[in-house]
Amino acid sequence: MDIKTLETVISVIDCGSIAGAAKKLNVSPTAVSLRVQSFEKQMECELFNREAHSIKPNHKLDNVTQKIRAIINQARELKFDLQLNGISAELRLGAISTALTGIIPSALEKISLQAPNVRLKITPGDSKLLYDKLTSGDLDAAILVNPPFLTPKSIRTSLLRREPLGLLSRQPVSEDEILKVLQTEPYIRYYMHSWGGQLAQRYLDDYEIYSRVSYDIDSLEAIDLLVSYGQGVSLVPQWLDQADYLSAFTIVNTEPKYCREIVLAYDASCANSSAINLLREILISI
Repeated sequence: MDIKTLETVISVIDCGSIAGAAKKLNVSPTAVSLRVQSFEKQMECELFNREAHSIKPNHKLDNVTQKIRAIINQARELKFDLQLNGISAELRLGAISTALTGIIPSALEKISLQAPNVRLKITPGDSKLLYDKLTSGDLDAAILVNPPFLTPKSIRTSLLRREPLGLLSRQPVSEDEILKVLQTEPYIRYYMHSWGGQLAQRYLDDYEIYSRVSYDIDSLEAIDLLVSYGQGVSLVPQWLDQADYLSAFTIVNTEPKYCREIVLAYDASCANSSAINLLREILISI
């Protein structure tokens, strides 16, 4: 038994078919079938229920799937520890705009010191676009807002930061004035169909706050600028340190359901796993 065989078994589980696993691993369906059969032979039992166009793990395999994933992760971590100083890779990384101006510069500095042969090819975009690129194989990893839905088992996420909801206003506002300001001042809405904007809209809906919407914008930097010019107020996540806003920022609510979570999302089967592990550790430390 080797790690490649275990990775193949997990890919078949996640994809639900030999053909899907073969496409994901960039090998032939025959190679996938042979690896699965070899694994079953070594385990001396059948582990899959095979149907015409699908293959699913039986109860025996279900009981040990998490152990197999743990073995794969431990093997990757071992390889990462042994090869840290010799990592050489080009990593296709997607990043939302606030990450580009926030944590990315510090991460680049640390990567250049710890693994100078790792090169990041950075693609900007909103969270949905980057997630689509990640799942289609166009990116190795992406820094984005935690998706508001269950992701496939093959997509892993590591929490980088949690940003509470706050009010942007031209002048500082006390906590007692927040409700009045939201109801009377022109409202610059963080685009409600974006994953981050949905959290601000959820707060307004939950508290039955009806604001006069002046603009819909999917750029936190642009919203901050407009507020500083006196164009209105806005509910946004706290993506900057308090002193770095152009306008005044006041915490509104710290409940998790209104917080924007920034994660590193990546494909667990990515060939550049060592570089991704390094990037993840650096980003978490920032």
